[in-house]
Amino acid sequence: MTVRRTLLVALLIASIGLITGCDRLLFGGAVPNPKLDPPPGTYAEPIFVQPVRDRNADEYYYSTDPSAPINQFRRLEEFRVTDEVSFRYFAVSWSALRSEILVAEYRIDPSG
Repeated sequence: MTVRRTLLVALLIASIGLITGCDRLLFGGAVPNPKLDPPPGTYAEPIFVQPVRDRNADEYYYSTDPSAPINQFRRLEEFRVTDEVSFRYFAVSWSALRSEILVAEYRIDPSG
């Protein structure tokens, strides 16, 4: 192989490694923990909650069952809180890396 071809192959291999491992390079092998808007807490009236989209996380998943295995989590989209809810949730990157599993608790208390 010529020097030019060898260099081209080396650059191709390096760029594939960079593309597939960019989450690992940027975040030490993990996806940043997802955030919710508004943040968990107590509110005086019903609210809509949604995941804050992050460029490093493609999908968000949740479960209201505290013992559910990860493969039973559902995709997290905007939802309405009208009473009290507690759920576990996490984010997954485009390269299939997962954030920590977090717990969110929301409560609606009209008395403030």
